[in-house]
Amino acid sequence: MASESDEAVREAAAEWFARMRAPDAGRDRRAFEAWLAEDSRHRRMYERMRVTWAQSRLVTHTPVGQAWEGLPPRARSRSIPWGYAIAASIAALLVVVLLLAHRAPTGGPGSPGQEIASQIGIRHVRLADGTRVTLDAGTRLAVRFVAGERRLILRAGRARFEVARDTARPFIVAAGNREVVATGTTFDVCLVAGRIEVALLSGSVDVRGAGARFPSPVLARLAPGQSLALDPGASRVAPRPSTPDDLGWVWGMFDFDGVPLREVIATANRYSTRHIALADPTLGELKVTGGFKVGDPAALAAALAAAFGLQVQESADGELVLRRLRPASAQK
Repeated sequence: MASESDEAVREAAAEWFARMRAPDAGRDRRAFEAWLAEDSRHRRMYERMRVTWAQSRLVTHTPVGQAWEGLPPRARSRSIPWGYAIAASIAALLVVVLLLAHRAPTGGPGSPGQEIASQIGIRHVRLADGTRVTLDAGTRLAVRFVAGERRLILRAGRARFEVARDTARPFIVAAGNREVVATGTTFDVCLVAGRIEVALLSGSVDVRGAGARFPSPVLARLAPGQSLALDPGASRVAPRPSTPDDLGWVWGMFDFDGVPLREVIATANRYSTRHIALADPTLGELKVTGGFKVGDPAALAAALAAAFGLQVQESADGELVLRRLRPASAQK
């Protein structure tokens, strides 16, 4: 079959993007996942559209964007102050910058008995059986392969597992007092304060208790496009539909809806050795709606400054400090 043109891929991605945000998106989930798996270009183009959409939300939910949206069409063309115009231009330029793929560090081949960790940023590792693992920042994972099973222990954090098929050796991820069992599939597991979250992209997985006190060996069985969250003492939980935004972390993409600026900065600082800081703690109460790609703190600081009418200054130790713009009279 002839390869699709870039324009055809772009049009299909746009259609899927709209369909997956419709109220009845669940009925198209399986077809959507199949389309993503057909060609690596499909996922890349879909992610580009998601980044653009998220960044546009960041602009329209800030004072800059709200000022623009509140003006009549004729006034928009001639009455925007230069400061707002420049800020909007910087934010628009950042959308283009963030479309460039963020290349995360890649680890070497995994081996049985190995301890794997990612302290800062996202790390990719290939295990000895061919399974590909993506570790989120602050993740610790132990590999314990034996003859009858492939077992990993998620000690903290979040990871995606693209499991190499081996029907003779099930693939088990232990997290807290739970186990996720698969043979050949793709899924995410997150462990925070004893709470486990699982999201299935393809194939199937069983979530079961790891101790004898659980009355049933299987607590839940997921189908592609489903997620669940289990507290330490829960005996059973109903899966829920996943959303594309739930899975964007593996590309370093995060979405926020009315989240305080201080929390956005804290998240971003987990993915870079160069940190963003606030000169005035009260700025941390500003609400951020939109998305960004982690790993480029300078670009993110510029976007936040443009959106909220702030300025970025570099400290002596290299921190990017966001502070309020000084009045013109104070600059003289």
